[in-house]
Amino acid sequence: NYFLISGNLIDNDRVAKLKGHLDKLANMTKDELKKEYHLQRKSTPEETSKGAGLGLIDMARNACQPLEYEFSQIDDKHTFFSLKTVV
Repeated sequence: NYFLISGNLIDNDRVAKLKGHLDKLANMTKDELKKEYHLQRKSTPEETSKGAGLGLIDMARNACQPLEYEFSQIDDKHTFFSLKTVV
């Protein structure tokens, strides 16, 4: 197995939405993730989207364990988001 670990500084107001998305992915089966991936590919991205949605779905699809993530608030404007994937 290989571990893919990444992190990024995000605005605090994006934490709840990202956490909700990750929680949703964590509760999906491989078939549901596949369907979600195809739905997202066909949909128009949100105006504020930076395109991470498809990548997160694809990582969840290919992972052999659930995605692990953590949010660490840095200050009143920023949070550090880290993600671990096992493939």
